[in-house]
Amino acid sequence: MTEPTALDIANAETRAEIAARFQRQWDECAAHAAQLFAPDFEPSCRHYLTDKQEESECRRTGARPSHAATVYTVRHRESGEKRHFVLRDGQPVAVESMEVGFGPMLDERHPTMRIEVGGESVAPHRYSLCWSGYESYRPKTAVQLAAAREKREEKKVEREAERMPLFAEQIRKEGQPNGASIASQR
Repeated sequence: MTEPTALDIANAETRAEIAARFQRQWDECAAHAAQLFAPDFEPSCRHYLTDKQEESECRRTGARPSHAATVYTVRHRESGEKRHFVLRDGQPVAVESMEVGFGPMLDERHPTMRIEVGGESVAPHRYSLCWSGYESYRPKTAVQLAAAREKREEKKVEREAERMPLFAEQIRKEGQPNGASIASQR
């Protein structure tokens, strides 16, 4: 079995942080749903609005845009019934639908941006409507990542051997040093 590399360890740590963030988001939504409706309602998804100008800047910088507003959707475990809520001053408040939750923000026009439509300069919507599901993510450990990498490398060697049948035995014996194919080593 292959020992985990420094990259495997770093990737496992990053994945664990992402999984922890996903779990915190799920737990927070579930707690609000239980407070507002019942414990039988589980997080399904959330819709949120991001300012288009901030969104554009985040594409350049790699930062995450903030959410101007969020509507959470939960689903009953057995019946599948959906319910929605928003947070006001940290407290969940039930709303009839996503559209009601956002209210006039959904159609608000941007105060400074302009786009051309049919030869006319018009203001686009101020906010982009985004969607995100709630993920249940169990990340692999560094050892599991190393094993997966080893398996990928073995498959790569086998594909190379199949591609070059005259050298198949040599390719399988030597493997692919540093991911280079036998043909590229000549």
